Order: sequence, then structure tokens, then C-alpha cells
Amino acid sequence: MLDTYNQQAHRSVAITILAGISSRNHYFICEERTNYKHIRKHMIAKIYPDGHPDLQGKKDPTHPVRYFDIRKLTPRECYSLMGVPEAQISTLMTTEKKPYMAWVGVDDALAVFGLEPSATRREVDEAYREAIESLRPSDDDDEPTDDLDPDTQRIMAEKAEEDAEDAALMRENYEQNYQRIIGARQEQRYGDVQIISNSSHYKLAGNSIVCDVLMYIYEELLYPTGRRLPQEQTDMFALPQFQLKRDWQEEPLRLVTLCSGYDSQAIAMDMLRERYPDFRWELKAWSEFDPESNRPLAEQPAVVAHNLLFPQYKGLNLGDMTKIDWKKFMEYGCEKKEEPSAEIPTRMVFGRDNMESENNTGSNSIGMGCEQLPSDRVRPLKAGDIDLLTYSTPCQSISQAGKREGIKKGSGTRSAVLWSTEMAVEHLRPKVLLQENVRALINSVNMPDFREWCSLLESHGYVNFLAPSFPTAWGTDKRDKKTVPGILNAKHYGVPQNRERVYMVSIRADLLQGTQYEFPRPFPLDRCIADILEDNVDERFFLKPDSVIKFLTINEATDGSEIHYMVTDHKLSDEEIAKARSSK
Repeated sequence: MLDTYNQQAHRSVAITILAGISSRNHYFICEERTNYKHIRKHMIAKIYPDGHPDLQGKKDPTHPVRYFDIRKLTPRECYSLMGVPEAQISTLMTTEKKPYMAWVGVDDALAVFGLEPSATRREVDEAYREAIESLRPSDDDDEPTDDLDPDTQRIMAEKAEEDAEDAALMRENYEQNYQRIIGARQEQRYGDVQIISNSSHYKLAGNSIVCDVLMYIYEELLYPTGRRLPQEQTDMFALPQFQLKRDWQEEPLRLVTLCSGYDSQAIAMDMLRERYPDFRWELKAWSEFDPESNRPLAEQPAVVAHNLLFPQYKGLNLGDMTKIDWKKFMEYGCEKKEEPSAEIPTRMVFGRDNMESENNTGSNSIGMGCEQLPSDRVRPLKAGDIDLLTYSTPCQSISQAGKREGIKKGSGTRSAVLWSTEMAVEHLRPKVLLQENVRALINSVNMPDFREWCSLLESHGYVNFLAPSFPTAWGTDKRDKKTVPGILNAKHYGVPQNRERVYMVSIRADLLQGTQYEFPRPFPLDRCIADILEDNVDERFFLKPDSVIKFLTINEATDGSEIHYMVTDHKLSDEEIAKARSSK
């Protein structure tokens, strides 16, 4: 969900987040033109009755019209909201020149799914399936309501009913556009084609971790700031702050990431190095694998994205984390090396039960892909060599929706992949663990299983740290006066997005020696959503005005407000307003 710190007019545009029609990985914004000279083609004019409450606050309240567009955020904007630096965004948006089959005459339908004319039929089918899936309630909205008062429950029920009606309209829109695309003809073309489709970009950004939050967590782990809030009470009995330190230039930090995605965790390491030039790090292994994809591992979007951003670690993807043989990984010491010479055996894949060639496409059970190096170039890893292991396991099953199986051990759900992390912890014995997941991880439904996970880590010799509740005196309402225990919100760490996530840092008890980890303190947000918007946005990201008008008309049919809509490219005259009001 996007943040609502967007009161300012930016480039004569007032920004409003339409959370009601936002899906999981697609966000829609309403751009209202506050300067009539900047009205663009095909804008929607919303004509109010004179004296309508919504006209209050307009620069010209005597002109009863608001002019606006509704569009998707672009992939670049979505990555910006996840804290990805501009250089890395440009790398992710890389194109290549090649021949391709293009869909003809359905650019607007393709844009509904974030697709280019060069999209393959498989990409169209995947984007359609994900769009339909995205209409389910978000994990963040699935909090129990039994302890709420009857009036609040009634209001929430009414909102849920309205959301269901909106979802039905969007489902109809998705189905119509999907049928248009697959019924269109294709023609051969040659030109720039994005290596990763826009549809995949939206999914990658939506499923990732905010880089800035990670960077501040790393900073307090490696370069503690000791920063405290002015209104924070001093604890005389608090332990000193833990610091993981050594000469990083002499011996770089060794990182392993599980459920890596395009690896926000690694991007945040580079961001930390920008702050502390003496810092060095290296990725020893990463694990990314989508069990729901029918693509080969190397062609899955998250893997492609990772290889674009970190080509030096291309050979270190361990694949499906549930099938990694960590003992063999330790023995072979997956090292970052140059391309092996011809006499060196090719890369091999180590499954849990067998060894097979990576080119064997008959199995999707990938255990470990790394260069098989001669014995004089292999440095086996020892327990404790890994400094930081991050794990951001799937959140789909943590939702209250569906069967509510959560993360229960042995349930076989996507989120139960969490328990496979134990094998990595047991063999690698990392100095520090970092867990990230949706806030539903610690709600009343999933808390028993989360406590069991914490107890398991304690049995392996780790001390777990969750963020306390911090006071935030700058909060604009009662809910913003303090943070939620166990939760870090991206808007408190410099990113204009209201994204709440659980972060847990676990440190080996033998390293603490009377210290404790301190989470980064929140600070006031000095940016808004308008600050990350692009100046020139392609027409394909804008929703068709006729479809928007149909949607809004249906939603406002029962309020009796006599609101009218029309499409325009200029400020309406009094005669045009009167004509619109007199029409049905």
C-alpha cells in the first residue's frame, strides 16, 4: 500500500493514491491538474453540483470541475518506491535488439497487464493469471476483527463488500482485454525488446524488500550510530550495542541470501558501501526458484534480474532452497571465480539425493549450481564463515484468506518453506540471521508458529531481536504517535510508501558477550509520492477514460450527488458544463 504523504502540488499536479483499486503488484494513482493550462489530451472532467463539499479547497471553487487522469505507476516508479537506486533500475530495464512477433492493434489491452507488443503468449497468460490472482485481498488486510466494536466491524464489512464489487469490475475488464489480446494477429518486427517484461517488473518490485530499510538495519549491525529519539526514555540498564566488525577490506563480509528475488539484500550492501567506503562484501551463494513457474530456472524473471544486477555471482544460484545439500555446499565452497578453462569440468548441480548435470532438463529439483573447481582452487567453508544469512520466505500462506495454514511446520504450504532455513542455519552457523516477512507473520493466527520458529533458533544458539515500539512525535494522527512492536515501516526510513514488514535479527549468543542489537530509529519523512514520479509517462500506462468513467459512475450511482463525467483536452466553458449537467 502506498503512502499518503502527497498533499503538495507537483508540476501543477495533485497526487492521490487510489488504494481502493490497487492490486498487489500494480498501483494506480490519480493525477489532478491544478493548473488548467496543463490539461492533457483525453483527461477526465468530473463535474460537480454547485456547492459540493469536494469543491472546498480548490484554487477556484467557483469552477465546479476537477480534471484528472488515472494511471499505473511505471515499473521505474515502483522500483523507486522499493528504494532501488537509479543505476540499478536502469540495469533492470535493459533492452536488446532482436526480431520478435508483435501483437497488432491491442497496445491498450496489453498495457492493462503491463505488457509490451513484444510479449509472448506465455507472458500474456502469466500476466492475466497474476492479474486475476491480485484481486484477492492483500495479506496486509487480513487482520482478525473479532476484538473490534460492532460499528467498526460493520464499516469494515461494508468496505469489504465495496472492494468485492470493485474487484468484480476489474475482473471483467481483465477478461475482456485478455480475450482481445489472444484474438489479435501478430506480425514480425525488429527492434528493442526489454529483457524483462513490464508485467514481471511489477511482480518483482511488489515482492521485494525496501532497500533503504535493509541498509539502515545493516548500518546498526556494522557501523552502529547510537542514534536515539529526543522523546525516547533512557534505559539505565540497557546493554551496550552489538557490532559485527573486522577489517572489511582485508576480509569482506560473507553474505548468503535465501528466497533472494533480484536481491534487495545485496543492493542494500552496495548502498551501505556508498556511506562507508572502507566496507567490502561478497555474495557466497543465493537461492531463487519459483515453483509455480513453467520456465527453466535460468529464464525465471527473478533469476534474470539478479544476473543483470550481479553478473559476477551468476553461477552461485542454489535454486530450490528445500533441496539444497548444505553439507556438499560447505565441502565445495562455492567461490566467485572467472570462467573456468576448457580442461576444468563444467558446472555441476548437487541435489539432496543425487548429482546431476545442470543441462539435464528432466528434473526441476535443483540443489546447487556452482563451478566445479580443481582442488587447489577450492576453499571449503567452515561453520561460522558466513557472516550474514538473510531469508525472506514466501508470504502467500500466511494470509488469513484461504485455508489459513500459515507457516505450520509440515503443512506443505508455500510459507512453510521457512522451516527449510533450519538446515542452512545448522550447517553454516552464520554469525547473524535476518528475517523479513509481512506483518501477518506475528498476528494472533500465526504467532504460535512464529514462536516455535524463534524457539528453534534459540535451540541452535541464537538470540532473537524484534524491533520495539518507537515514539514518533511527528506523527499526524494517533496511530502515528508510535510504531508497532516488531514492525518497521518504510515511510519511517526515507521511502514514501506505507509498507509495514516484520524484521527479526538473530545473533549467535557466543558473539554477543553482554551486548544487544539495536534497530535503526525512525525519522520524519521528507519526501512524497510525487517526488518519485517520472516527468514523461507513456500513454500506455494511463487507463482508458471511458473505462474509468464507467467504473466511477457505477460506484457513485447510489449517492444521489448528480455528478457528471466527460472526456476533454481543455478547461470546460460554462456552456459545456451546463450541457453536461442537462444530459443523462
